[in-house]
This record gives sequence, C-alpha cells and structure tokens, in this order.
Amino acid sequence: MNNKIYNNNNVIKPLFFIFFFFIWCSIDTNFENSLGIFKKASFTNIILFTRSTFLPFITFLIIFIFFIKKKLDIKFLENNNIIRLIFYTFISFLLIQLISHLISGNKIIFIYYFFLSFFLIIYFYFSSYNKLLNLSFYLSLFFLISYFIFFGFLSFKHFFTNGDLHLYGTFPTVYKSILTVSSNPIRSSGLSRVAMLIYIPFYLYLLITPFSKKKILTIFILTFILLLTQSRTTSLFWILFILLSSYWYLRDYKFLSYIKKISMLLILPFLITGGIISIKYNLISNSIIITDNSNDIVGIKFFNKDLILDKKDLILDKKDLILDNKEITYKEIVEDKEKKKIVVLRPIDDTNFSGRVEYWKNIINKNDKYFIGYGFLGDRFLINHNASNILFYTFASGGLLASMLLIFIIIRCVFSCINLMFIKKINLKRQNIVLISSIFYLAFLTFRGIAENSYAIFSIDQIIFLQSLFIVELGRKDIRKKYEK
Repeated sequence: MNNKIYNNNNVIKPLFFIFFFFIWCSIDTNFENSLGIFKKASFTNIILFTRSTFLPFITFLIIFIFFIKKKLDIKFLENNNIIRLIFYTFISFLLIQLISHLISGNKIIFIYYFFLSFFLIIYFYFSSYNKLLNLSFYLSLFFLISYFIFFGFLSFKHFFTNGDLHLYGTFPTVYKSILTVSSNPIRSSGLSRVAMLIYIPFYLYLLITPFSKKKILTIFILTFILLLTQSRTTSLFWILFILLSSYWYLRDYKFLSYIKKISMLLILPFLITGGIISIKYNLISNSIIITDNSNDIVGIKFFNKDLILDKKDLILDKKDLILDNKEITYKEIVEDKEKKKIVVLRPIDDTNFSGRVEYWKNIINKNDKYFIGYGFLGDRFLINHNASNILFYTFASGGLLASMLLIFIIIRCVFSCINLMFIKKINLKRQNIVLISSIFYLAFLTFRGIAENSYAIFSIDQIIFLQSLFIVELGRKDIRKKYEK
C-alpha cells in the first residue's frame, strides 16, 4: 500500500469512516442479493442490492479514484513492522483463497467474500495510522447494539408468547420479519455472540462505575439472552471472562467492593432469569398457561375454571375436529392427550460434538487440494455443510498454506493478549476499556472458532477480530513507548 495519504484529512478520513459504516451495512449479504434486482425490482431486492453491492463497492471506487488522481504527500505517522506484517499476512490469506477459488470450479459468486474482507483490511490498515480505531470500536458497538435491540426484541416476544423455555433453535421462524432487508436471519448462536460482544465492554464499564437502575436492567437483559440462547461456546467463555475480569478488578480494587459488584452484576441477573424460567415452567406444567400444538400460548386458566376457547384458536388432530361452531373447553380437548414434555435445556444429541467431528473427517478425506484448498466457502463445496471450526474451514478453503497463516495470526493474538494482561498488567480504568475489551474480543472469537468458522470468512466475527487485533497491537506499541520514556 502507498506510504502516503491524501493531505486533505477533512475529506479522506470521513470518507474512510463512511466506508467502514457501509461495510457493516453489508453484513449477511452475498452476490446473489446483487443479481436479484435484475430479476425483479422489488423493495426487498433494492434494499439487498444497496446493502450488498452499491454502498461498499461504490465507496471503495471513490476512495480508489482519490488515491489515483491526487498527489499523495503525507506519510503515515510512523512505520510499524507488526502492523504491516499483519496486513500482508491477511492479504496473503485472502489471495491464496482467491487463487484456489478460481481454479477449483467453486461458485464464482462466492468471490464476493474476498472483496468485503479485502475492503475491511484496507480500512483497518488506514485507520491504524490515522487514529480511527477507537472511533471504529464505538461504531461497531453501535451496530452490535442495533442488531441486539432488533433480534432481542423478537426473542423476548417469542419467549413470552410461546411455551419454549429457551431460545435455541428459533431460527428462522422467530426472525422471519428481517427477511425484508436480509436473506440470512441471525441464528440463536449468532444472537448469543452479539450479546457477548456487547456484554464484555459494558460489564467492564460497570465494574468501575457506580450502579444505576438502567445499568442493572441492561445487564439483566444481556444475561437473560446469554442464558436462554444456550450457546455452549459462549457460555463457557462467559465463565472464563468472569474469572479473568475478576482477576483484573481485584488487582486494583478491594475484595469487599468486588463482592458488592459481582452480586449486582452477575448473581442478581442470574437469579432473576432463573426465577422467570421457573415460574413459566410451573405455569405451563400445571396447565395455567395453555399452549396449542405449535406450542404458542393461547390462553391462561384462572382459579381452576375451564378456559373457553374458540376452535379456530387451536390446531387439532383429525380426531379432534368439531363440525359445528359451538365453543369448546380446554379440558374437553386435552384431557385424553398425553402430557407434553416441557424442555428447559436445549436438546443435546448423542453425535460427536453435534456432528462436527464427522464434518471434519469428511473435509480431511475429500480435500485433494490440501495445499491451497477450494476457495471461499470451500466447506460447502466439499461436504455441502458448514465446517463449524475455524481451522477446518480454512483447510477446506485455503489448504495448508492459508491454515499456516491463520495459525500465525492466532499465535500472535495469544502472545499480545498475554503480554498486555500478565506482563504489562494494564489497569482496569475507563481509558483502557477499549483496549481490554479488544483483548477479550480476540480471546472470545478465537475460542468461538472451536465450533464456528468465525473470523476465517467475512462476518461480524471478522470485523470485530481485525479491529481488535489492530487496537491491541497499537496499544502494545503505545505502552512500550511509555516504558522507554
């Protein structure tokens, strides 16, 4: 990348920031969304085309023209070898997959993910030298909160109008209203991921600031969603995060204040969530809350009186059909039915890691191009399934070459995070929350890679991961400068 930046920062920096905004807008889109508008110019296709193609690609074209036509005479602030190394490593990671994609016979439309990932690394490389990373952090948090508000509302609505006691497996019916502007609704594990990414900085902030009713309500809502989505990887990391953040807090604060904080931020939301689930469980099991065959709540029975229902409110088996229009009682139609089993925890199958181990074996067996793989979404090409693991996905998409580059990035992340936390021992203060949150983001998304493709492909994970990686590396550089002085 050119070592000079257009000297009119009033133009180029805002333009790059808008570019990042539009990259966020393109989440959960693909080239098929671009082509849909040529088949039918509907509202949905126009929105999808705008999000997937028009906004990010046109903005990049404008930036490219700026860089070509202007005399670029301002150098980057300073050389930073590790930033450049990360930049070139990730570019190489993408190029390997692009080359393998073009020669493998994989679907050409999947190259779309190359462009968005390329746009992303260009933005973060620029923002690293132009003091945009912290602002990028808050913009990302804005998008995460926006997603959480929308999908969280739909999840709460489902929980209080349906007999389910958890949110696992609610994709796609609960979130089908998003199909107007997206072709890929979020899954329960994705909602859990978003909740955790908001929870981390907010929890750290609450540890070092006074309580308020709004703060307690917010942390309860996040805890409620984290518990009900029942993502195993998120739940395990949540425990790890609480332990490490507690260690961080106790280095600078007293134990008694920690007990007070943990009681309000962790124990109280956990107990309230458990109480709500227990109450709902007992109301359903005692037939006070009444559900139909679709498990939707259709009424409430008070004081042992028979609930009067209209037959159109119920989905009945053929033997239950009533030919006349008379009203019927709940008792009349369910007394002879077997009592429905109420599931508190998500169903756990007896396959190896929910079938993931078989997917991984198939990827190893079917990947004949083990040096360079089959390009973007190579797991779908090989086994017609999500690999559900960051390394196996990378092996399918970029072979051993891309896998080695990814492993290098992961090792670098581990080193930088351990260095800042246990060697440099940065303090848990307001001015360090972005940096500390980024450390936990790197840990969370890498841990999530055990069961998901995570940041190996363009996604929310990849945006947050690259952003956090550059924040952490620049944070280490700044701390090193202070020690040198």
